[in-house]
Amino acid sequence: LEPWPVVSVNSMRIPFLSPPTDGEETPLWRHPEVGLIDWLIQLSFPLLLPLERMTTAALSGDLSLLLELRGKMDQRDGVQHDSVFSEWRLTLLQMSRADGSTLEARLYHPPGSGDTLLPVVLWFHGGGYTLSTARDSHGATFAAELAAMVAEAPKVAWLSVEYRLAPEHPFPAAPLDGATALEYICDASRAASIKIDSSAIHVAGASAGAGVAAAVATDAARRGVAVRSLFLDEPCLDPRANSASFAVNSATTIAPVAWLRWSWSVYYPFEHADAVSDRFFVLPRLAEPDVLGSPAHPTTLVITASADPLRAEGAAYAEALRAAGKLEAHIEAKGSHVIALTLDKEARRRALTAWAALLHRGAGREGSGPRE
Repeated sequence: LEPWPVVSVNSMRIPFLSPPTDGEETPLWRHPEVGLIDWLIQLSFPLLLPLERMTTAALSGDLSLLLELRGKMDQRDGVQHDSVFSEWRLTLLQMSRADGSTLEARLYHPPGSGDTLLPVVLWFHGGGYTLSTARDSHGATFAAELAAMVAEAPKVAWLSVEYRLAPEHPFPAAPLDGATALEYICDASRAASIKIDSSAIHVAGASAGAGVAAAVATDAARRGVAVRSLFLDEPCLDPRANSASFAVNSATTIAPVAWLRWSWSVYYPFEHADAVSDRFFVLPRLAEPDVLGSPAHPTTLVITASADPLRAEGAAYAEALRAAGKLEAHIEAKGSHVIALTLDKEARRRALTAWAALLHRGAGREGSGPRE
């Protein structure tokens, strides 16, 4: 792995107002993939979540703003998360890690599920490996929309994992937590006691959580653990953080390039990259044929956003999955990170329909729709 360029704190600017110069990215107000609503959201986003200011402080060794933002995100996202799941049955789970510490997770059963053993989505929240919690609103919204697709999707339980975050807990802490959660629900008797079908486990995540999900599902396949499907929403997979889309789409305020690179530097330090784990992978190793070649590797649905710095790595992983015969579909939404799949209604419809088809198959029902 070649290190990315050093981030200059002094070069940070206001990306949505700065005029373009030779060799720089297109600013948001001129970006062909960023619509008016997208642009307005990004204009206000730094006021709600000042990621570049937090990165500047973190690069100088001050993590106080990071901790403050975690608290604010948990409070704000948690309210929406709890509202979405207000009618679902919540079970708080505690699982033992190998070192004796406790991993927590939130298990939700949809209304009307009773004592039926349900397929389960094992969900990993986003947040650049450094932010957010299991009470995220992004995943909760997906769960609610899937549950509303009565004709297309079976009832599915939702298990959101409180995996450990960097910089306190660098790689491979997050995928280790994911594997612990997966192993917990793979036990048939334990799964039955919490009304989960251990033979119908689906793994999913958004952004950094999609990176955790990919690592966990790939590890499971190599060990012969059955995962029925994998859903990756705008995955954060490549610690090099220097793809073409990082240059073209670097004006975003939703996922600032400086923050993404700092997050990788504390989550997956280059000086330890060759020794940290022989079990869990990131790109490019994650996409190599011998890794994807396991017959047990789950069919995967990949979502990318056209104005996202992470676009290229998600698309590259989708192509590697396609070559290995493991890709269900690669769906690209128009717009910026996270915002795209909300504003691009047609892409969201296609994504949820394809995901519902995977859940159908995983629950023993016939899937519908061609692979893309």
